Amino acid sequence: MNSELNKAFNLRKNLDLSKTNTFRALHRGEWRALDASIDIYGDWFLIWVYGTAPNSQKFIDELAQATTTHFQTKGGVIKFPQKNPHGKGLITEQVVVGTAPPPWFTVQENGMLFEVTLTEKQHTGLFLDQRDNRRWVFENSRGARVANLFCFTSSFSVAALLGGAESVHSVDITKSVLSWSEKNLALNDIKNPTENKRAFFYCDDVREWLRRQMGRVAKDPSLQFDIIVCDPPTFASGDKKHGVFDVEKEWVNLVEACRKIAKPGAHLLFSTNFQKSNVNKLQKPLNETFKTVKVLAPPPDFPALPNTPTFTHYFLCR
Repeated sequence: MNSELNKAFNLRKNLDLSKTNTFRALHRGEWRALDASIDIYGDWFLIWVYGTAPNSQKFIDELAQATTTHFQTKGGVIKFPQKNPHGKGLITEQVVVGTAPPPWFTVQENGMLFEVTLTEKQHTGLFLDQRDNRRWVFENSRGARVANLFCFTSSFSVAALLGGAESVHSVDITKSVLSWSEKNLALNDIKNPTENKRAFFYCDDVREWLRRQMGRVAKDPSLQFDIIVCDPPTFASGDKKHGVFDVEKEWVNLVEACRKIAKPGAHLLFSTNFQKSNVNKLQKPLNETFKTVKVLAPPPDFPALPNTPTFTHYFLCR
């Protein structure tokens, strides 16, 4: 095996995989021959190839074979994303290698179960770089009132509910991901959460939901939140009523709105994969709004590498 690949794969030996079977096996920049990443989802791999180079097909074949051999996978999927991740036809080509994964299947992360897909959607349903942040939410949610904004498939909501949250309020504008969210709750035996008034889902534009919530909190401070998770997309087309969402333009307003619905001393977890801005520009409004702002490190399978951009930033504020 190529020495760089071998070094990267061996780095993952330090991960605690006793209750986790999904992780990043190769981060962008760890292998200089090809701009690619590898994620392991149970018995299958997902390879993202971001750029082409001389002998690209040779390197792709080598990568697939090395992954199968080292991690004992049954097979996997190779995807080739466009530069614009929000344009139509995100996956311009998708190749199955070895045994095809089921269209939908379940993986485990720190004992929590999540439904994923490697073939049916643009995104798998679980962003692996948020693993340590989900663990933090699980460990700090007991008795808390939690808001999960841009919740996607509600992995943070699952963590909060399993961690003993008093209630979790999950907001996303896409109805299909909220249905997916409910499946994730069911996988973890979180039964009848709505009837028990613990889990609430809102199919809504987060900006509109925040505006309404600020009005409610102004009248009744007991509706403030102990924990707020805000993980917005870089860009989203939105709907006819609310228009596009551009995180660069919305960031300051999001930060301020979250502050207004948070309890004194609340924890707020912000993250963004906006790559055109440096961390200082993102952190400035946080520093101006909150008493403490901690820049969180990604998990060890998403290492910060020299001469390689950081793709996601995480901030824990109070």
